[in-house]
Amino acid sequence: MSFTGAELRSWIPAFRSRWDASSRFRPLSPALAVAGIMLLAGCGALGAGGTRPGAGKASATAGSKSPAQPAQGRTGEVEAVIYQTASTNTPEITWSIMTNGTVVRKTGAHLAKPASQEIITDARSTAWAILADLKAIGGVHAIQTGHCAKSASFGTQTLLVYDGATSGDLQCVLAPDGKVQQLLTALKQLGIPVS
Repeated sequence: MSFTGAELRSWIPAFRSRWDASSRFRPLSPALAVAGIMLLAGCGALGAGGTRPGAGKASATAGSKSPAQPAQGRTGEVEAVIYQTASTNTPEITWSIMTNGTVVRKTGAHLAKPASQEIITDARSTAWAILADLKAIGGVHAIQTGHCAKSASFGTQTLLVYDGATSGDLQCVLAPDGKVQQLLTALKQLGIPVS
């Protein structure tokens, strides 16, 4: 089953209202709604039971330097999405980590700057490390977050969507253990604001 762009866009209002009704965070932006829909729909590659075949499975290939490298899927399969909310001085930013190790960084329009997209292909080892770390800790529910002091107009939140679940604010992680700290370090290597 595959979905057209128009079909995905038609889901945004329903997806936003579900998020708004169940979330303590600010309303969901269209960019995150689309990223969430793509993550849940696997860009149209849903298998039985609502999951993509081979999603999140690691494979070791002969001669590979990274045994935690995820199985190679078709280009464009989103494995994880990291979202930084907008503030007065900061645009919203979405990092999508693809199964092939590519990272797509989308920056929303802000003040006089137009929206932009950057495809990062030279961070594959970092992207695969993030996916391996997420698998090792058992998903985002294992990341304990709390509340931390932030400016009402200048503060942002960093959320991670993986395997159908959304983390708390990664800028407010409470006492991370070694595995969670390893994940946070890899996220920082991509320029993602985390604690």
